[in-house]
Amino acid sequence: MLQGQTSKIRQHSKEDHEEIKAKAADSDTVLSLALTPLGIPILAGPGTIATAMNFAGMSSGMGHVEQVAAIIIAFALMCLVTFLMFISANRIVKLLGKHVINVISRVMGLILALIATQMVILGVKNAIEMYTKSA
Repeated sequence: MLQGQTSKIRQHSKEDHEEIKAKAADSDTVLSLALTPLGIPILAGPGTIATAMNFAGMSSGMGHVEQVAAIIIAFALMCLVTFLMFISANRIVKLLGKHVINVISRVMGLILALIATQMVILGVKNAIEMYTKSA
């Protein structure tokens, strides 16, 4: 993301789309796609899942059920927004242009790197504090 390289994932041709549509008409294929267990972890990513687990772990005492429900609702909204972005990706690229998409990808990569750095620094700081208190 930071280097601005395009994805190595192959784009499907029109013939591939027709083949995919033919396979999707098969009810077994539709059922197997609906039950794919890796769909949500790939969409959400490890950061979202770890954050949700941290928030759920920190929510204790009064209002625990409400806090976990809020986390689940936020997670579902994130999945919905991601789904809508996937559906309208071609229109977004046409509207913004490839150069703007490249800039957005680089900025998002930078933000992701900053968040990761902050998490590592806080983790090391907390580990040092915990180790020095117990010694």
